[in-house]
Amino acid sequence: MNKLGIKGNILNTVIWFVSVYIFIILFLTLVLLIIIIIGAKLDLINIMTLQRALNRLN
Repeated sequence: MNKLGIKGNILNTVIWFVSVYIFIILFLTLVLLIIIIIGAKLDLINIMTLQRALNRLN
């Protein structure tokens, strides 16, 4: 046990889970953006269709 005791271990666990959750969200967003950019560059994804689909979400 460190000097914070059980309360410190719980706090470290909560901070770890929150940071991993944020990291996973950012990583998956980055992967999705890379796939979209590469698909648009190689003409696998039509940019106009993608823009219309994104406008329908709003």
